[in-house]
Amino acid sequence: MFHKTVLSFLSLLPVISYANPIIIDFENTHSLLKSNQTNAIPTAYAGFNWSGNFRLMTSDYNQSTKRNSGYENGLVGTVVAYTSGRAGVNTVQFNGPVFTFLGANITSAWKNDQDFTVIGLRDNQVLYFETCSTSSDQLYWFNFNFPDIDTLRIIPGTKGTDIGPARGNHLVIDNITIVPDSDVYPSTASGSDPLDVSAFVESFASLASAQKLVASIFIANQLTILARSTYASDSNQVSDPVRLRLINEMQHIVTNYMTALVTPDIPRPTDADLIEALFLYAQSARCTDQMMHILLSGIQSAQPSP
Repeated sequence: MFHKTVLSFLSLLPVISYANPIIIDFENTHSLLKSNQTNAIPTAYAGFNWSGNFRLMTSDYNQSTKRNSGYENGLVGTVVAYTSGRAGVNTVQFNGPVFTFLGANITSAWKNDQDFTVIGLRDNQVLYFETCSTSSDQLYWFNFNFPDIDTLRIIPGTKGTDIGPARGNHLVIDNITIVPDSDVYPSTASGSDPLDVSAFVESFASLASAQKLVASIFIANQLTILARSTYASDSNQVSDPVRLRLINEMQHIVTNYMTALVTPDIPRPTDADLIEALFLYAQSARCTDQMMHILLSGIQSAQPSP
């Protein structure tokens, strides 16, 4: 019921292209990896089957060798996936329930301008095929938007300039972002479990319309500040584009609600729809605690001083 309510609300917002994105960021596998260790992606992780050469690496693995490589520059958090193998081209893939592949961070481990190919399949039939290039100098995000597939295949290319200190055709992959085909999805990825947000709904619903507008303005302002956390320190470079996109969608949800509050002819979603949608995106963006604080502060800002 939680997901159906939110999907109903999101259908009123035409610029939102997906309702329940799931970010597979591998962070909750850290306990399975010892310090300075790599390992295969666990069987059935996030509800998918992963090829054996699709492996995981912790941020403290072999630091002297990988410094300034894609293993360091392409990492978000403390765990990252990579394509393993000592020689040649090493194709990796994962498959499972039907999903839409939105995109991922894909960085070359050791090369500049390395080519790679991403293929989306359904029932072993190729539906999508795209070749791109990436480098090792920074985090790179790629949008794909492959709907209705059950298998994603990534093929590292051999082109590009080796920059050392090691060589190889390995790719570093993080923040794989998908939309499951159904509301019920057996995922261990971040942000997949619904929250009980009834207390927040009750508090927000108790406000008068003018107070809801004040609270919404506060929430929108704080989401703008939260979005700054997706940028690298002292830089205009976005370090976490997936999280930034999700926060932008949250801002859009709030501003649409504000518009409906002051425009009688625009249908206004219920307060429950608003709060549930915000928490759904917050879970995917890994900022649930911040969202709780923002909502509480927004509600308090709208209430008259005693």
